[in-house]
Amino acid sequence: MREYKKILLARIYVMTFFGLAILVGYILKMNGMLGREDMNIFSEFHQGFQLGLTVLVEIIFIYLIIQYIRALKNPEELKRLYYAENDERMGMIREKSGGYIMFICAIAILIAAIIAGYFNETVFWTLVGCSLFLFVTRKALLLYYSQKL
Repeated sequence: MREYKKILLARIYVMTFFGLAILVGYILKMNGMLGREDMNIFSEFHQGFQLGLTVLVEIIFIYLIIQYIRALKNPEELKRLYYAENDERMGMIREKSGGYIMFICAIAILIAAIIAGYFNETVFWTLVGCSLFLFVTRKALLLYYSQKL
């Protein structure tokens, strides 16, 4: 369990770093310190969409950080989380459906979309589409293999 605690702490640190980086980037953008003057300005829809993505990523990070902190404080919760992550059947289903790497890539692309959205609208929409495709594909594969295995 000590190794698992180290893993959870590493996850907390990584999510905290990226969550703060996204927040700082958005605050700088709102103050006009990030971006160039000669670029096309996003329409209100794009700005709202970007804000929604930013808030969604922040909410997910906060939820997971709270869940991990609670698990670190409560040994029974830590065991429950450990067994849920290391369940053999679910592990095989995750492995067949792309594992965590597909989810991590989708999140990374979504974060990149938020950052790229400050500079180029086309890149923003392309990255959002890629991330959405990865999320949908992973979910479809999870559902398929949950029924098959």
